Amino acid sequence: MAVGASDIKTAFARSWQAKWSALRSCKKNGGTDCKIIATFENECAATVLGATDSNNAKVTIYVGKGPSIDDAQGDAEQRCKAAGSPVCKAAYSDCAMPWQD
Repeated sequence: MAVGASDIKTAFARSWQAKWSALRSCKKNGGTDCKIIATFENECAATVLGATDSNNAKVTIYVGKGPSIDDAQGDAEQRCKAAGSPVCKAAYSDCAMPWQD
């Protein structure tokens, strides 16, 4: 499974530009069926990979958000555990900070 994110060093003027950047990142990381699963603005987000079966063969992505990476990570892990996943592994986290005028 490949994960991608928009370029954190770029301040995108339009949401479609950030989404395009994320899809490009996913494909660059080897993804062939890339999809936008979450967007975030002026907050932090984290993803956790969890299993949907006892053999850990099927994977799903849980997304958490919050004012800090720790909060977002905790939210994603809580969602994973609440779904009954036997494993919850951190995959990605970052923050999109407010624009400064």
